[in-house]
Amino acid sequence: KRGREIIARDVQKLRRKGVNKLPLNKLIELYDSHGLDPYFVKEEYSKYGIEVNVPDNFYVILAERHQKGKVKAEKRMEELPRVDELMKLPETVPLYYQYPDKFEFEAKIIKVIHPNIIILDRTAFYPEGGGQPSDKGVIVTPKGNIMKVLDVQKLGKVIIHKVDKLTLDVKEGILVKGVVDRERRLSLTRSHTATHILLAASRMILGPHVWQAGAKKGVERSHLDITHHKPLTRDEIEKIEILANRIVCENRKINIRYMDRVKAEAKYGFTLYQGGVIPEKTLRIVEIEGIDAQACGGTHCKSTGEVGLIKILKAIRIQDGVVRLEFSVGEYALKNIHKEENILLTVAKQLKAPIEGLPKAVETLLSRIRVLRHQNEILERKILKLEFDQIISNPIRIGEINVVVKEEEDYNKALKLTDMLNKIKDKYLMVLYGIREKAIYYIIKCTPSISKKYKDHVRRIAEVIKRIIGGGYGGREDFIQGGAPYVEVKYRKLKNSLLDLIEKTLKLEEAK
Repeated sequence: KRGREIIARDVQKLRRKGVNKLPLNKLIELYDSHGLDPYFVKEEYSKYGIEVNVPDNFYVILAERHQKGKVKAEKRMEELPRVDELMKLPETVPLYYQYPDKFEFEAKIIKVIHPNIIILDRTAFYPEGGGQPSDKGVIVTPKGNIMKVLDVQKLGKVIIHKVDKLTLDVKEGILVKGVVDRERRLSLTRSHTATHILLAASRMILGPHVWQAGAKKGVERSHLDITHHKPLTRDEIEKIEILANRIVCENRKINIRYMDRVKAEAKYGFTLYQGGVIPEKTLRIVEIEGIDAQACGGTHCKSTGEVGLIKILKAIRIQDGVVRLEFSVGEYALKNIHKEENILLTVAKQLKAPIEGLPKAVETLLSRIRVLRHQNEILERKILKLEFDQIISNPIRIGEINVVVKEEEDYNKALKLTDMLNKIKDKYLMVLYGIREKAIYYIIKCTPSISKKYKDHVRRIAEVIKRIIGGGYGGREDFIQGGAPYVEVKYRKLKNSLLDLIEKTLKLEEAK
């Protein structure tokens, strides 16, 4: 209902602009910000006569944008052969589903594309997809030459392998040996299954409104983006983490089967499409028994117990209505815990306190810092008063005004010094200047006791300075701040002639 209301409001805006086709950016925004499925969006806008084109690779584009790697991804895809160029090749037989534990295999090269693309008749290398990076490893020729597999992509029904180089003995028709980086694959597999577990745990703790808004599986670190109306509290994060690890400890069986789309939707509902709608008649269903079921093409563990420890590293709100859970799995989760423990041990050692006594030790330290800060502020005020008294003790007398001109490196200190003029009964005019962040600054201030006649001189002096350094100024009759970009020659001229110019300006007015 809310989605229809959002679309109805947007339709009015589009009509006012004379737009009859929804831009791709708007389609992505509706998915990202409001969790609206692109096909639902298409159906609703079509009721108003507005055309919506949902790209076949919508979720690929979405994932790339979430990673802020759109330009990089487009450049990488430009390096790959076009899909229509591969249509005549036979479909690559994927071994990673049927034989998930097969990390070495033999295959025939059916196509070599210079400078670094190899296509095999079958492969155990998993191609990038669904937020899961591709496998890496090596391809070994019959002569023992080794080519590193850097990237694997699926284009149409063909899987292509991008290697670091093509060895001289590589040619179409020969048998080669493929070796997948086992540890990398297992880490990614655990991370992918952990993503499903975390999403299920999040829905159980936060509510069924939670949907996956993006995900990236990594070896050492992964993240899951979920839709939620506010930032997560520490209590909610802990509950999600505890429940996720409980699901791991229960060692629930993970069933992977292919099902007719209609039957799968009837059995599991549309939460199947947490990772995005898959436009296929037959779906690959990954089911964690009693917990979660999703249409997913990634690699997965056989049971939740294989995932190992899941550690949520942080939860941040990346945009309105979307929270990102960053997490580690297995030994990398343990490494992150050790890292945090080592930080605590270092702090405990510095504070000479046990870890369990850190809160009290830190509070004692903060209390001491507050006292010292207060004492420091008192000392700073006293030092500033002494410096102020010294500055005004030797003024240049022009008419009835005491003039003080001083170069001051610290701009904030200059403001405090000029502010102290408010408490002086005698007639003083102070001009402080210096360099601040690659710019020349100046402050002109007079005491309240100076008559209206002399207050006009504040602006006249600002005009004199402006003629020397350029720039501009602003303020009131008794206080002006100004500045200009730093130019060494102009600053030197200001420094050498300012006092004389002020004196001439005041004496000229005095004479009038």
